[in-house]
Amino acid sequence: MYKCENNYIENTENLKILQTLNSIDLPWKYNSLENFLFHQIIIDGKVISYFSDLLEPFTFKIKNKIQHANYIMVQKNTETKPILENKNSFKEDNSIKAYYFVNTSNGHITINLYDKVNFLQNSVLLFDNQLTNKIFTPTDCNQFLIEIMYLK
Repeated sequence: MYKCENNYIENTENLKILQTLNSIDLPWKYNSLENFLFHQIIIDGKVISYFSDLLEPFTFKIKNKIQHANYIMVQKNTETKPILENKNSFKEDNSIKAYYFVNTSNGHITINLYDKVNFLQNSVLLFDNQLTNKIFTPTDCNQFLIEIMYLK
């Protein structure tokens, strides 16, 4: 099961997030195996980043304690290709994963290899963590995502 929700947070909050993720102040780490940038915010329920305040609008909507959260930058490429595949690496049967799309691009995510969800600004994709998902690179601009995992 999965669902998409548009206009997930206030547009002013979305703009604040986009500006912060685009700023030179946010330190990014490079995942050379999957070819994307990330910034860890919460690991095992513990906040580890000074940039965690950007998650405030999500904590009001989710209500449950966030277990893991990352900011992700999927860099534009000359062709659309898969870069990040999640085959339930956390093995938590009772968790939900959310991908919040900070901006719009022509990249997308597939759920269970069949269903394609386009990156649309200020929308969220929520699904059971047991579902396989794969992120595909955009060709028009960098894509910013917020990945959140929380218990049901």
